[in-house]
Amino acid sequence: MRVLPAIGLLCAVLAFCGCSREAGETEVLRIEGRTLRCEIADSAAERARGLMGRTDIPPGTGMLFVFDQPRRLRFWMKNCPVPIDVAFVSEDWIITDIHTMTPHDTTGDYSSSRRCLYAVETAGGWYAEQGIRAGDRFSPPRGVRFEPE
Repeated sequence: MRVLPAIGLLCAVLAFCGCSREAGETEVLRIEGRTLRCEIADSAAERARGLMGRTDIPPGTGMLFVFDQPRRLRFWMKNCPVPIDVAFVSEDWIITDIHTMTPHDTTGDYSSSRRCLYAVETAGGWYAEQGIRAGDRFSPPRGVRFEPE
C-alpha cells in the first residue's frame, strides 16, 4: 500500500504549486464603454491552443493572452475555422495593432508593431463594429497582473 502515500504527496504538491485561477475562469475587460468577457491564456500550453477549433465565438467574448515579458508578438490561424480579431496590447494596456485574421491562415503577418505583453482575441470584425482602434486603452482587469514580473 505504498501507492496511497505517494498519491497523498502528489496531491499536496499540486495543491501547493497550483494555479492562481481555476481552469476556464474568465476576466471582464473594459474598453471604450464596452465589455469583453475573456478566457485567460497565461501558460505556454494555453497560448498555443488559443481559440483553435472554435466554430463560434459569441459576441462580447474572447481570449486574453498574457505573456511573461513584453515582446514582438506574432499570431497565426492554424486550425481556426472562423475569422478572429487580435488586438496587440502594450504593458500599459494600450492597443498597438488590430488585425482581422483569416481562417486557417498560417502564412499571414499578424504581428505587433511594438513589444506587447498582452493580446486580446475576439470574433472577427468585433473591434471595427465597436469603433475600437489602435491607441484605445483597456482598463486593467483585477485578476491579471499589470506589471511584468
